[in-house]
Amino acid sequence: ELANSKSKNILDAFNYGKIQAKFKNKSEGLAFSILNNQPHLNEVGKDIPININGTWFGEYLSIDSKGIEYKGEIALIIHYTDKSIEIISRTEKYMAHSFSESFIYNKKNKNRKLIYLYSQNGFDIHNDIIRKGASDLELFFENNSPKLLGDFWTNSPSKGRLIVIKISDKHLNSFTEAQKINAEKSN
Repeated sequence: ELANSKSKNILDAFNYGKIQAKFKNKSEGLAFSILNNQPHLNEVGKDIPININGTWFGEYLSIDSKGIEYKGEIALIIHYTDKSIEIISRTEKYMAHSFSESFIYNKKNKNRKLIYLYSQNGFDIHNDIIRKGASDLELFFENNSPKLLGDFWTNSPSKGRLIVIKISDKHLNSFTEAQKINAEKSN
């Protein structure tokens, strides 16, 4: 269940609908090759006029190979400098750390993309599944507010879409803290 109707409207605004997933095997859909032949961050970081450093909050919708949908809220904590980038994602149940990242600016079409690979662990000590995945997010502005919108894939197998807005220039330490700041900004 989505936390509030405002969050639900964010996905509806993009005419998202249901994700159609068809998997032939467990590794299909995992986009680890997504970073191949991409410019290194140091080469393009200076050309990107926006600071993505800080905490972003929003929601995701995913579907697994059996057609089961999952909805929830997500926080992305982005540590960005001109020399490095790291993304930590947090939900109520999971935390993931990026291990390969790229923030790309295409001068021709003014497109900015944050693309990264991640490894995810659950908070349940009885769950030893390590999920790996990839995210491909595009940066855009709506009402002068920066947003990241895009798709993700995992080896579970699942795929989905997420949208987040920047809620703080600080790196918040928990999902609950990010959720609270987001609620305060929404009121």
